[in-house]
Amino acid sequence: MFKGMPILSLAEPEWLRSISKTQSKAEELLARTPDEQNRLGYFHTLREICQQPTTWTQTCSLMLSCAPTLKKSLDGLASLILTGSGSSEYAGDCVRQVLQNELRVTTQAIGGGILLTDGSKALPVGRPAMMVSLARSGDSPESVGALSVVLALELEIRHLVLTCNGTGSLAKTYQDHPGVHVITTADGTNDQSLVMTSSFTNLVLAARFLGLITQPDTYRIICERSSKIASELLNTHFDTLARVANVRFRRAAYLGTASRFGAAREAALKMLEMTAGRVTTLCETYLGLRHGPMSYVDKDTLVVCFLSSDPTIRAYEADLLRELDQKELGLLKLIIGEDVPKEVLRPNDVVIECRGLREVGDQNAPVIDVVVGQLLGFFRCLNEGLRPLTRVEWRGRGFARNLLATALARADQFGIPTTLRLLTEKDVPAAMELSTQAGWNQTPEDWRMLMRFDAKGCFGVEVNGRLVATTTLLCYGRQLAWVGMVLTRVEWRGRGFARSLLATALARADQLGIATVKLDATAQGQPVYEKLGFRAEQPVERWFRDGSSQTMEKTVSETLNRPCLDLDSKAFGTDRSHLLYELAKRSAISSSTTEGYLFSRPGRVSDYVGPCIAKNRENAQQLIQALIRDSPGGSWFWDIVSRNSDATSLAQDLGFKPQRRLLRMVRGKELNGNDNHIYAIAGFELG
Repeated sequence: MFKGMPILSLAEPEWLRSISKTQSKAEELLARTPDEQNRLGYFHTLREICQQPTTWTQTCSLMLSCAPTLKKSLDGLASLILTGSGSSEYAGDCVRQVLQNELRVTTQAIGGGILLTDGSKALPVGRPAMMVSLARSGDSPESVGALSVVLALELEIRHLVLTCNGTGSLAKTYQDHPGVHVITTADGTNDQSLVMTSSFTNLVLAARFLGLITQPDTYRIICERSSKIASELLNTHFDTLARVANVRFRRAAYLGTASRFGAAREAALKMLEMTAGRVTTLCETYLGLRHGPMSYVDKDTLVVCFLSSDPTIRAYEADLLRELDQKELGLLKLIIGEDVPKEVLRPNDVVIECRGLREVGDQNAPVIDVVVGQLLGFFRCLNEGLRPLTRVEWRGRGFARNLLATALARADQFGIPTTLRLLTEKDVPAAMELSTQAGWNQTPEDWRMLMRFDAKGCFGVEVNGRLVATTTLLCYGRQLAWVGMVLTRVEWRGRGFARSLLATALARADQLGIATVKLDATAQGQPVYEKLGFRAEQPVERWFRDGSSQTMEKTVSETLNRPCLDLDSKAFGTDRSHLLYELAKRSAISSSTTEGYLFSRPGRVSDYVGPCIAKNRENAQQLIQALIRDSPGGSWFWDIVSRNSDATSLAQDLGFKPQRRLLRMVRGKELNGNDNHIYAIAGFELG
């Protein structure tokens, strides 16, 4: 495994000071303190965009040092696959054609999700092949999953991982694998910002080396000249792009040909991501725009044109630009190229002249084009009053989770038909097998209640027609959702099913706009939940009182009343009356007064105490003591939040003993009730 050298310090880098000396917008942004820049959300994004020329020369040196090993991997290839998800897939698009021409082998760029859903059917037929996995962090489940699928199905495929994160799942999982070669770019290229910027262009340049592995001097010259062009662009057109971003367009169309179409895809994504969809985008080839997509270009559309330096290609592109002018389509054009002809310009159009672009050639221009797209999206983000933010700040808000759920909806993992779907009542027997195998206390009626409560929040993974994993999401209005029943059959663990189901559940919570998601985590599950944006709230303990039987029968002493529901909402932090009414159908309500209430219900192993809400220890003791007195032979489970020390001491006094400890975790906004009034929770899966 090769690892890049540390990136230059971001404290006061010369390249950043240089831009601020000539560009007033840069000076304005950098005049604020680092804390203020962080508050406004652009500290990392600004630096990660501007550092790119420097990082490119470092990536060049890294790839040159890897040449001997890579040469062996490329010997005798019949086909090449470039794979990644989102921007990483578009990085493959930027180099696909030039690598095919230089290596003289069939080359395809295939999304990681496609490999998950279609397996080997998506791959080119030539063997032996090499698959190059491109990834910023390497923590995406698709990244690891796609590589796992192909490794399992195809023995004649060699593997190269190009990543910006040596501690990510992709690098750590495969760095010692005999069939996988991992190369990690410099630490600073692993962008902290939500959007890929520096990581994208460095992955493009790293992959680009494969076509020039026998021409190291040519590769070095391309990297150095590209770095120089990008530096000049930042030092001369930073303000220009800030002004263009300030124009009130509501749409943006990005045009490019061949490798530069890959840049158009990435630039369009940057604008869409960084404006949170407020500016809609289209990417097309110049000639492809004529066949329907031109209808997208209206009077509010910015047309971004990556103009070819090849005379033949430019002639076709210029003809299309003249057609747009004749039809008076578009608000204005932003044209990126060298020696842009005046006849394709209207009075309001803006030109970004890039000296030296013709010399590096269209096949190496995407990294320059993408810098323009990044700056344009960055400035428009700020103009919209949004914050570029970091990945940590956006963790858990659902980005890419819809993609994950879609990619796994019909996976061909390890060659075995796998389906992620909603649970139905027909799944109750299989679901009971799962919870029983785990030693949990749920009954068939518990599973049925979960499905009744929220039919669209109960998810399962089915393999060869057999249910092997589950996760549930109960939504208490728009304030809170609760994750539970995260189960996987023992023989199917370690395949990523639980993580996929969790991501699907969280995607639903994000779509519904739910502010807070909570769960009670085992020690084994805690690291997984942390990666999905959960943080610790407080321990939750299960207490147990032994008995000779579990023969509790439902005996309703009182019905739920409004004071009782109000007391519960204040203690729990939100209204969960829907759940209480469901539980009441099969629970004994020992009391339901203005001072407190207690539910108890049958369990598979032991009967269950909870939920119990009471204003003080004395009220709770009266309720629970009466329950135990009326069921002298019963064994009981009682789950208690650690913040309520009165509940813990009461459990001890009533002969209960601690059995297991979980950790309550929260994602999103803090939501607090009154834990001192919660003497028993409703269940680990319910809250």
